[in-house]
This record gives sequence, structure tokens and C-alpha cells, in this order.
Amino acid sequence: MKQHLAFIAISCLAAYSAMADDLEKIQKKGEISIGVRADSPPFGYLDKNRGTISGYDIEFAQYVAKKLGVKPVFLPIAAADRVTSLNNGHIDLIVSALAKTAAREKQLDFSLGYFVATQKFAAKSGRFSNLGQFHEARICSPRGTTTDGLNPPG
Repeated sequence: MKQHLAFIAISCLAAYSAMADDLEKIQKKGEISIGVRADSPPFGYLDKNRGTISGYDIEFAQYVAKKLGVKPVFLPIAAADRVTSLNNGHIDLIVSALAKTAAREKQLDFSLGYFVATQKFAAKSGRFSNLGQFHEARICSPRGTTTDGLNPPG
């Protein structure tokens, strides 16, 4: 039992040390690379008038960068590339609608959530009269999201 607790303590200390190293590197270079979506209004979208990505996620990310005392550099990423881009060091931070799942918790550290949503189906009025009819329907979802692959072809 003591060995198990020691392993947990060492693991936590190593993870904290790695995060502290990342923070030090970000502050040293004076900027933070932030992966955002440019195709998910109102969270992230291309503002054609300003020529920049705008939205709720961008405002949150700007606040984080300000608190860290660094310049935010926004990099548009596809939903399917968010986790990979973070893990391979292409970006320092993801600020994008990203569901917290058990599988993702093994790969990422999550902040507190700032938006809570539930998945819904939208269909033409009268199309479905009971849930059993969904097995015959074609349902689409964005790639790289938690709903991707829930309705396999067949």
C-alpha cells in the first residue's frame, strides 16, 4: 500500500514538474500557441471583416494569455486534430469545445468547464414518432467529436 501511495505521489510530482516546465518555456518565449476552431460559431469563427478568428473561445484564450503575461498566437485546428496537435507539441493549449471523456482524460489535463451542452438530434417536424425509428436514419456528426462513429454505415 505504501509503495502504491509513493508511486502516486511521484507521478503527481512528475506531472506537476512537467506542467511547470511547459509554463516556464511559454513565459520564456513570450507567447502561447493556442489551437482554436475557426468553423464553430459562436465559439470560434473567421471574422471576415477583421481577418481574424473571433468568438467565445478566443476571448477565453486571450484572458489566459493575459494572465500568463504572454502574447496569444491562434492556430486554427480541425476537431479531429485537437488532441494530436497538443500531444505532438504543435500547440501549447487547446481552447475549443472539447468533451471531457474517460479516454481523453488519459491523454489530457482538463480545466474547469465553461460551457455545458448536450447532444440533440434535429429533424424535419414529423419525421420521427418514436425512438425506434432512429436505427433506420442517417445521422451525421463532425469528425473528431465524441459523436463521430456512433452511427456506423450499414
